[in-house]
Amino acid sequence: LAERVATDARRQLYEHMLTLSFSFFDTSQSGQLMSRATEDINALRRFMMFSLRMAIYSGFVLVIVSFLLLREHLTLALISLAAMPVLAWTALYFSNHVRPMFSLVQQQFGEMSSVLQENLAGTRVVRVFAREDDETARFDYSLRSLFMKQMNTIRYYSFFFPFMHFISGVSLLVVLWYGGRQVLNGSISVGTLVKFNIYLTLLAMPIRQLGWIMNSVARAIASGERIFQIIDTKPAIRDAPDAREIAEPRGEIRLEDVTFTYPHAPRPALRGISVEAKPGQVIGLIGSTGGGKSSLTALVARFYDATSGRVTFDGIDIRDLKLSFLRRNVGFVMQETFLFSSTIRDNIAFGNPDATDEQVERAARMARAHDFIVQMPDGYATRLGERGISLSGGQRQRVAIARALCSDPRVLILDDATSSVDTETEWVIQQALKDAMQGRTTFVIAQR
Repeated sequence: LAERVATDARRQLYEHMLTLSFSFFDTSQSGQLMSRATEDINALRRFMMFSLRMAIYSGFVLVIVSFLLLREHLTLALISLAAMPVLAWTALYFSNHVRPMFSLVQQQFGEMSSVLQENLAGTRVVRVFAREDDETARFDYSLRSLFMKQMNTIRYYSFFFPFMHFISGVSLLVVLWYGGRQVLNGSISVGTLVKFNIYLTLLAMPIRQLGWIMNSVARAIASGERIFQIIDTKPAIRDAPDAREIAEPRGEIRLEDVTFTYPHAPRPALRGISVEAKPGQVIGLIGSTGGGKSSLTALVARFYDATSGRVTFDGIDIRDLKLSFLRRNVGFVMQETFLFSSTIRDNIAFGNPDATDEQVERAARMARAHDFIVQMPDGYATRLGERGISLSGGQRQRVAIARALCSDPRVLILDDATSSVDTETEWVIQQALKDAMQGRTTFVIAQR
């Protein structure tokens, strides 16, 4: 059960994160998201694997032994069970106070993971600028913060566990004192008192486990809250209930008096923009850095929704179209080229998994990537390193262009797509793209 729950929770968390809009990831740390998918779900898994079973067992023992005690001697039973309300109140008080502490621990674990992930991703930059000692100190600070929060939590429940055992012990002493007096008075037999001691010994284990169970419950609840913070987040960009597709898309794009402001930004990135782009046309976007060129094309692919105005695809508001349909028909080559740790062929066919080898090769030829691919050890079956690190910047960009072309989109967006290639290669790619642009609506962002 624990493994199934952990598997389902991870799957649901991952699937939901893929539906969240770009604005969510603009303000989220990768390490925090990773810690929710790993450490927080492990806390739920440990609870179900150990604590839940223990709680069920302890509950059965408590009920059965309480019944046997009450049947044996009512007064002694009431004295024996008098500590139960105190123990229950103590356990609830402990759980309510330790849960926020566990939440802080999990949050700090995410912070530590973010520092680690950032430094691993930027290890070349760290070494180029000889900042190993500084980054080690930054990670050590994050690690020490995690250690201190863990220790604060441990100190807290290191008091409550012995306190609960103490209450249990006092209860046993009272039973022995009162029961011993009853034996001396002849009210009960020695055998009855011994039997009571045996029953109380059976109760001792559930009582000892109660603190550990509540500790595990508090950690699981704190982790569950962090997980459901993500799962309960509604995607800002999602399909309308009556979203539809276009049977024969042409790729005509219109921006009608569009204004767009990024979440939490002090001023609009775009203000009152109107553009009409017809199939076969090439729209060039140039301007200073931060002028809103990439923001405009992000609206076309509906990475964000316009604050006011509207964007249409073949005369239909893109908010009335299915996202899957829109994204299939908008090929995007981004400024920051990202490739997966897979084969070159898989990367090119990423947007069109059913593409044939001929389609993949055709897209690679159009992007002028075919020649260097066939010279690699395994050709199109060559596996790339993380983020495509085994290729040069220019090679990565050409594979990214081939990936955009392989899905045969009606709209092609090149966001500074040739910035990492030399002038000669750029000219060759431009000549190849002339054929690829035929019949498509193309947006080209360029700095030169």
